[in-house]
Amino acid sequence: MADLEDLDARLTAVENRLDDVAEQSRRAREDSAAARVLAGAADRDVSEMRAVLQGHTKVLNALRETQLEHSAKFDRIDAKFSQIDAKFSQIDARFDQIDARFDRTDGELARMRTGFGVLNSGMNRITGMLTELLNREP
Repeated sequence: MADLEDLDARLTAVENRLDDVAEQSRRAREDSAAARVLAGAADRDVSEMRAVLQGHTKVLNALRETQLEHSAKFDRIDAKFSQIDAKFSQIDARFDQIDARFDRTDGELARMRTGFGVLNSGMNRITGMLTELLNREP
């Protein structure tokens, strides 16, 4: 009988453990189901983030293209400004030449004025002499 009681106690212990294992199995299934739900949500989140990242990448690539276009335009504008600067340098050189010619012309005009002044004095003297001669003859 002791064996029967011992067997009954052991069977009760096994049944209790089996109930515990069943409860643990049920919780594991629930946890597994919850993990699948979370994994699905995480997968959707990752997919959404991937789509957002692809959108950002497209925007950055478009911005890069725009910057390259602007850089090329600025290079062309810079080249044009260099040409304009060269033209202005040529114009400045021409103005310097013109200024030098005006300076020479001013000098020549000053000499001419002096010459005309001398000529005027001479003509006045001649006129005075002629007038004096005319006044002497009766």
